[in-house]
Amino acid sequence: MPAHAVHAAGMEKAIDAWKEVTTMAEKLKKVECEPKCGFLIRSHDEREIIEIATKHAKLAHSMAITEKDVRGMLKDA
Repeated sequence: MPAHAVHAAGMEKAIDAWKEVTTMAEKLKKVECEPKCGFLIRSHDEREIIEIATKHAKLAHSMAITEKDVRGMLKDA
């Protein structure tokens, strides 16, 4: 394989990696509790946020919140 082809393939991989990082950064979401509580979760995985936020509400505040409730609290991080 010619040297320029190897260099081009390496550049293509670097560009693909950068696109993936940029896409992940754009998808980072967060849920915050009230300021006096201080709870904050940030993740690229909405399912993870929902699971942890509902557990936090139950354990820290004795509240039962739904997936829909958490989705309503999601913000870009």
